[in-house]
Amino acid sequence: MLQDLNAADIACGNANALFFQSVPSDYQYASPEEAAKVDNSQTLNLETKRRHAKERYDRLLLEVMEMELRMGIQRWQPSHPRYQSTLKYISQRKYHQALNKVYRLVVLRLFELHKLNLSQTESRTDLTTRQWSATANREFVKLRRRISRAKEEITRCEVEARRLHTAILDEDRHFKQVLAQLRLSQDIILVAVQDFVSRRLQINTRVLADLKQLFSLEGFTGDPTPGQPVSPIFRESSHIPQPSAEDSHSDPPALDHPPDDDGDEIGVIGPDEGAQEDLGRLEELFNVLELS
Repeated sequence: MLQDLNAADIACGNANALFFQSVPSDYQYASPEEAAKVDNSQTLNLETKRRHAKERYDRLLLEVMEMELRMGIQRWQPSHPRYQSTLKYISQRKYHQALNKVYRLVVLRLFELHKLNLSQTESRTDLTTRQWSATANREFVKLRRRISRAKEEITRCEVEARRLHTAILDEDRHFKQVLAQLRLSQDIILVAVQDFVSRRLQINTRVLADLKQLFSLEGFTGDPTPGQPVSPIFRESSHIPQPSAEDSHSDPPALDHPPDDDGDEIGVIGPDEGAQEDLGRLEELFNVLELS
């Protein structure tokens, strides 16, 4: 309680000092009407803090005086030897209480680890003595793993290349069958499908040229021939009879026919004369729409 009284005395003194410092040096008395026009919120705030500090100090002082009268003791000043020894005892007691709390938490943690069968698993070990901690050893392990995975990647690439080759050829046969059916039925979407097939085959021809370069590499160990289609659509189209010579298109893209130097692709399906006229009309319509 004496410590609280001393702290309240210091707080009260600080509040009084701040309140008196807020008074300007050229202060003059003003009438209530003039004072109401001035913003004195800061002064009121300091005055309220000063009053609260004074009330707290007075309340603690009354409690100390009542205790002194009831117990018949004298008040110790901060410089008194018994006050200093008591203050030291209080500080040590707070320290031991905090230390006991830490010990309690450690014991609880150990019990939890023991229940989970994880005791003695959080101890720190020196990793610098391990062989894998050396830079040279780690680089060696990285290179070894990269080489082993590179072999698997090459095998995977060869398999995917054959799948891509098969898919392109199957797709070309499927395009031919679809276009032949559209011509026979004189469907209105024939022109749009022909345009899509043309652009698609240009891309496939470029991919086949890249596959040909891949198959010609010395280290290539895969199968350069196309495989069997897995999709039922492509499997059925491979057994459907081919259309007549009048309705047939150019041969499907093959690995022996890379793209020409002037940008024209081999194996592109071109529209017939009627489709060419329809394309011209569509181009004129698009030009008119752009101009409008």
